[in-house]
Amino acid sequence: MNEDKEKAMKMAKISIIQGYAARLPMLIVKNVVNSFGEKGWEPIEKAAKEYAGYRAPLLKVLVDDPNNARSLGKLFDFEDGLSGIKGEWKEFGARRAEKTEEKCIPSEVYKEFPDYCLRVLWIIANETVKLINPNAEVIPFNKVKCIVSGEACCEVKIQIAD
Repeated sequence: MNEDKEKAMKMAKISIIQGYAARLPMLIVKNVVNSFGEKGWEPIEKAAKEYAGYRAPLLKVLVDDPNNARSLGKLFDFEDGLSGIKGEWKEFGARRAEKTEEKCIPSEVYKEFPDYCLRVLWIIANETVKLINPNAEVIPFNKVKCIVSGEACCEVKIQIAD
């Protein structure tokens, strides 16, 4: 197999694995919500916050300065690299950072149930950031551009209150 073909096969496998890994939690949430409606969101959101509590101490080592929005953005840089999400920071500073993500492999799965991304993944991201800096927040994914909502890109916006 030539080098280009090997590289293409490797990228295809990574894409499949990333989509495969994203599907199970999304399907669980989708089925709970379809079965129990808004009441189903309560345990899902509780679990998302518990998960953030588990991961925040682990991911905190990535953040050089918890009082700097761009430094908090390193959490996204790390996980985006694992998830097949590609983007770049358009605005960054101590109080505000904004990343535009134009490629998101998992979004193809999340489009089947956009609230998984818009609600669950946002809660995990926001709670994680807040556990590292209680004055920081991730703007809700349903208030910014998001591929699962039909936009061409996703935006991640982090801000720190004065």
